[in-house]
Amino acid sequence: MDSPQLTEPGVKTFLSQILRKCHVVKDQFYNTLLNLGLLLVFIILVGGILIYNYRGTSPEEQALRSEKRKAAILENIRKYRKYEQQRSQRLAGEGYLNHPLEGGGGYQGSIHIGRTQPQDITYRQSNLLTGLPTFEIF
Repeated sequence: MDSPQLTEPGVKTFLSQILRKCHVVKDQFYNTLLNLGLLLVFIILVGGILIYNYRGTSPEEQALRSEKRKAAILENIRKYRKYEQQRSQRLAGEGYLNHPLEGGGGYQGSIHIGRTQPQDITYRQSNLLTGLPTFEIF
């Protein structure tokens, strides 16, 4: 004999399909919620890093940086003048300054040894690796 059934034959299949669809919808909802949460955390993290790195410096820090740059500029000028003076003395000792092609002996050329003026030194953007200013001397 057949045992009695309380549901019709298609109800079991119908309910299992409904439960599968509910599971898929629930997984999609949780996945979307997780992705939005991680996106929010990522935006907050990147924004925080950018704000920290690009925030304005205090006037004291700006003054300190300015003093360091000025000191570096003056040090480079002193080094260059010392180098030019040593070069000039070395060339004078070897007799090159009296040669017409080296700026001596009445030659009025464009070669000037040891005559660098402050306006001949051009300040360029600071070196990205060291943070110190660089110079070009004409």
